[in-house]
Amino acid sequence: MGGFLMYDFGDLVRTVACSLPETAIQWGEIHLLPEIFEELLRGYWEGVWDFSSPEETDSLLLAGEIMTLIMGLRFFTDHLQGNIYYRVSYPEQNFHRAKNQMIFLKSQQENRRLLSNIWSKVTGIKS
Repeated sequence: MGGFLMYDFGDLVRTVACSLPETAIQWGEIHLLPEIFEELLRGYWEGVWDFSSPEETDSLLLAGEIMTLIMGLRFFTDHLQGNIYYRVSYPEQNFHRAKNQMIFLKSQQENRRLLSNIWSKVTGIKS
């Protein structure tokens, strides 16, 4: 199915390159795993480099941040609407998911320089 590489790679980063799953509430332990980001990018890039447009290639650098923000906002919105979309185990779960995603987003933002260096190393393109 057609789509944007940014969404696919971003959701991969959001779910795999975080130290804890999106349902975790150990706020101080939620952070980016740069070594996992690098391996994800390496594997993903190997599969898309030959057909990725320059714009899509550039989008991969911030894809994790964008998808983390989108999902955090979706979890928060669902919480405000009474948990009608995402299944929850307790009433505050979507609020906690949203908080988890915002913490992870902040960690990604704090590591932009490192991620940019990894992106340049893997893609061979200066950021």
